Amino acid sequence: MVGKLFIARRAIIRIRQAYPEGEVYEIYTIKPDGTDVKQITHDKGINTYPSFSPEGGEILFRKVLGEKNSQVFVMNGMDHRCEI
Repeated sequence: MVGKLFIARRAIIRIRQAYPEGEVYEIYTIKPDGTDVKQITHDKGINTYPSFSPEGGEILFRKVLGEKNSQVFVMNGMDHRCEI
């Protein structure tokens, strides 16, 4: 993007959790100093490859829906509403 510089105020992390019925990958945001951790996915699914949009207003991630099926979701970075 020419003429604009996005300075990250938050980072995105993915945390693996193990349950008897299988593994779960949830996505969280966190400030660079390690504070203000917020879980942004809550579906006990496999959510992978999170990244911010170039302007930082949206979060994109891949959700595995089955063995050979996945979708890319776009989440509003402010209120965490999701769209396909």
